[in-house]
Amino acid sequence: EARLDASLRRIDADLKSLAREVPVAALSPQAVSRYAQELDARLDSRLFNFREIAGYRVTDVKGDTL
Repeated sequence: EARLDASLRRIDADLKSLAREVPVAALSPQAVSRYAQELDARLDSRLFNFREIAGYRVTDVKGDTL
């Protein structure tokens, strides 16, 4: 229970941080190719020493993976 709580708190902190860091323009489907490498690196860096998470994905309003 404590480990799950710690994992969820870390995920929550990561998502809040990412929400502040990711430029709004990067969330446009037309901008994916421009921002993909940078965002992939940011998302991957969040996984260091965090084996409970396989990866983060960015989706648009429609639920399509960007």
